[in-house]
Amino acid sequence: MSRIKKEIQEFYKFLRFSHHALLILVEIISGALLSLLMLMIFAEITEKVLYEQVLFIDVNFAEFIYSLRTPFLTILMNVITYFGSSVVIFITTVFIILVSFRKHRKEAIFFIFTLFMGITINFFLKLIFQIPRPNIAPLIVENTYSYPSGHAMNSLVLYGTVSYLTYRYFHNKKLEAIVITVSMVLVFLIGFSRIYLGVHYLSDVVAGYIAGFFWLLMCILIERSIRFLRLFIKFEE
Repeated sequence: MSRIKKEIQEFYKFLRFSHHALLILVEIISGALLSLLMLMIFAEITEKVLYEQVLFIDVNFAEFIYSLRTPFLTILMNVITYFGSSVVIFITTVFIILVSFRKHRKEAIFFIFTLFMGITINFFLKLIFQIPRPNIAPLIVENTYSYPSGHAMNSLVLYGTVSYLTYRYFHNKKLEAIVITVSMVLVFLIGFSRIYLGVHYLSDVVAGYIAGFFWLLMCILIERSIRFLRLFIKFEE
């Protein structure tokens, strides 16, 4: 019992003398609570999708979006949806490896792990739920399952990770603002393009965003927890 008390006192002392560690701990706790919220929301959406409780909303929203179609907008949506494709993900990954693997190996590994595990998780989620795609008025052909949207989830993980690494390591407010703003707009437009092109319902896209955000939060939590543990070990030494 005295040993446990001593460890608690040591931990409290560590937090008092290391404001950086205290900030990381706050980030970890906040991230854990937020990730739990995302998981609960995803579970709620999934239940409603499986029991077709949101099908009426999905169909009506899709038909409204289809009514906005024009030849120019269709071309634009085809271009935008490409930014969430596997080709862009592959090109971005290769670019990150070539540019940063030597000098920023940890960040590059974090990026690769977060992105490709996110893609893998989406793949298995689709296999688990096996929700068919909309068959109202698709403009392109997709042969995989619909729920959750791979483009929505993968784009959020991809551009969310880029935004996080920019915020965490570049310390340039103007660059951070540009990257985060562009990423948010692009992720939203990619999700919208999937509904516009008739290959996803609104629930697919929203669930993809939630699942992607949850996974990104989990990876950030792991990264921050490792950082916190290293600071504590260094303090004890």
